[in-house]
Order: sequence, then C-alpha cells, then structure tokens
Amino acid sequence: MSDTRKRKKAVVDFNYCAACGVCMNNCPVGAISIPEGVTAIINLDKCVGCTKCSKVCPASTIDMKEVD
Repeated sequence: MSDTRKRKKAVVDFNYCAACGVCMNNCPVGAISIPEGVTAIINLDKCVGCTKCSKVCPASTIDMKEVD
C-alpha cells in the first residue's frame, strides 16, 4: 500500500522576507539558505516539515504548505 498523504513543507513569501537569517539558523537539517542576502530559499528536498522556521520567523513570512 502506498502512502498518498501529502506532506507539509516550508514556503517563503518572498515579498516580505527580510533575509534576517533567523529561520536559517534554526533549521535542524540545513534546508534554508539566503543567497546574496536577498531572501530565504528553502530546499524542499531537505525540508522535513518540522515547522521550526515558521515559528521563529520574526516577519511571519514562512508558512507550511502541502506538497506532493
């Protein structure tokens, strides 16, 4: 039997991300980077959906979304 449940992963609202680094510093699996200091980028292949980044983001720009 295959698992058809969707998993939640972190997604950044690029319009409001201040690239402060708080999410990146709190990600336990190193799934977040801030290239060129512009905005946080989340590697969905590495993201385990733990929600730590969304909880610590001071601008509340990270949300957990269902992905296939």
